Amino acid sequence: MKSLYRKLIVLSLLLYLPGIVLPFFRASLTDEAAFRWLGWHGYGGWITVTGKAFLLLTLADLVALLGMYCFQDWGRASFLALNIVWIALLPFCGLVVVTAWEMTFHTAYTTLFGAVLALAYGSELKSEFT
Repeated sequence: MKSLYRKLIVLSLLLYLPGIVLPFFRASLTDEAAFRWLGWHGYGGWITVTGKAFLLLTLADLVALLGMYCFQDWGRASFLALNIVWIALLPFCGLVVVTAWEMTFHTAYTTLFGAVLALAYGSELKSEFT
């Protein structure tokens, strides 16, 4: 079970990281007309104040996932808390337009995040956390 758990964390990271950098490679993902729609809320632009907050949350996610990989209780608790914070912030994002590729990565890694949290809290692995 430990092996599966760790593989799910690695796979979720492999899907999470491309989802973060995709906006910076927009030329290869979409045509100019579609980019105008994507750019409406700052897609692929400079990181704003809100963007900086999201960047900090993303870095915190990565640290928490590392803690979960190492079966640290702080990693498990902080990753759960960060997921709750992400969900709580969504209504304040306003209209968000993303590419199909981004949505594909987002859907995949959020599903894996849920599976990892379920294993960390709801399986025999919960006793492995220190």
